[in-house]
Amino acid sequence: DGVERVFWNDPRVLTISLHESGLHLFPHTGFPREVGGPDALGSAANVSFLPRTTDRAWLHSFAAIVPPLVAAFAPQVIVSQHGADPHRNDKLADLSLSVDAMALGQRLVIDLADEHADGRWIGLGGGGYNRDATARTWASMLASAQGIAFDPSTPTPPTWRDRADGQGSPTMGDPWADADPHWDASDLTTRWPNASIVATSRAVFPHWGLEAR
Repeated sequence: DGVERVFWNDPRVLTISLHESGLHLFPHTGFPREVGGPDALGSAANVSFLPRTTDRAWLHSFAAIVPPLVAAFAPQVIVSQHGADPHRNDKLADLSLSVDAMALGQRLVIDLADEHADGRWIGLGGGGYNRDATARTWASMLASAQGIAFDPSTPTPPTWRDRADGQGSPTMGDPWADADPHWDASDLTTRWPNASIVATSRAVFPHWGLEAR
C-alpha cells in the first residue's frame, strides 16, 4: 500500500489496513508481519483476509484490532480511506462484503475520531471496480460525514439505476448482507478470534503494550 510505504519508518503516523491477503492479490504485500520500519515498529498494522471473507468476519476483525490500536496511539486526527474493492461484486478483489458492512465500518471510524481525536476526521474515497457498489459506498460515507444514519432499505434514485445500465441496486444496501445495521462492536469482540485477528494482534499489539488476541 502506497500510504503505508510513505510512513513506513515514521512513528508519528499509525497506518491500519484491512484488505485481501497478498497471497491472492497484487501487489502481494500487506502481510501481518509487516509492522513498520526500524524506527517505527508497530506503526503499521495489516489485517489480511482470505478470498470470500464476509461481513461478520470483517467486522469482527475490525472491532478486535482497530479500536485498541487507535486508543493506544491517541491520534490528533484520523484519516480514513474507504475503497469499495471488498464488495462481493467487485471485478478485481475477491472479498464478499456488502455496502451495509462498509457503511458500518465508516460509522465506527467516525466514532473513534469522536472518542480519541475530538471529532477530527478526514474521510476519503478509494478503489472500486464495480460502479454500482462504489457509488453506494461513497454515498454512504458522505451521509455518515453529515451525521445521516445509513438505512440499507433507502431506495436508490431511478436515474441512477438507468445510468447503471439496469445493473444498479434498487436500494442503498445489499439484500444478501449479513451485517446488522444496528450492530454494536461489543456483539462480536467476545467471540473466538479468527486467524486474521490472531496474526495481526501477535505481530503488532506487543509494540503497544497490548495483549495479543
